[in-house]
Amino acid sequence: MPKIKPDQIPAVVKDLKSLLLFARCTEPQLTAIAGAMETLDCPKGKVLIMEQEISRMLYVLLKGSVGIWKRMGGEKKSVSTLSAPNFFGENSMFVQVPATAQVKAEDECKMLTLSLASFEALVKQDASLTELIKKNMELVKSLRPAPEATPPKQD
Repeated sequence: MPKIKPDQIPAVVKDLKSLLLFARCTEPQLTAIAGAMETLDCPKGKVLIMEQEISRMLYVLLKGSVGIWKRMGGEKKSVSTLSAPNFFGENSMFVQVPATAQVKAEDECKMLTLSLASFEALVKQDASLTELIKKNMELVKSLRPAPEATPPKQD
């Protein structure tokens, strides 16, 4: 995946500012995070995270949408859809717990990714990022509706 180019950082910072996960991050923190990210273009139907996988990757969805799928009663069922701008993979990455659902591109998507290794390098330079992200994750969790099974989309 290609790294963010220096001339793209201001636009990425603007995108990050719109996401609750990065609320209260300072401009220098957002700039550092943006500089550590990579771009990902994803075709429709690509599975990005498998249920029970520890992905160690944060995905920031800039364009498109992804479906969240859970295995229930032996069947995969659609539980929700995330549309851009949004993010996913935060629990698996920051808390390092297995993903609670599968995430699959519903259409062509443009994303930014941040690996755990890149985030850990940022934390070495600014330890306050860990606590800030954890607090923001608690806020996100309290505001996101609990996923419920919905009928799968027909292709």
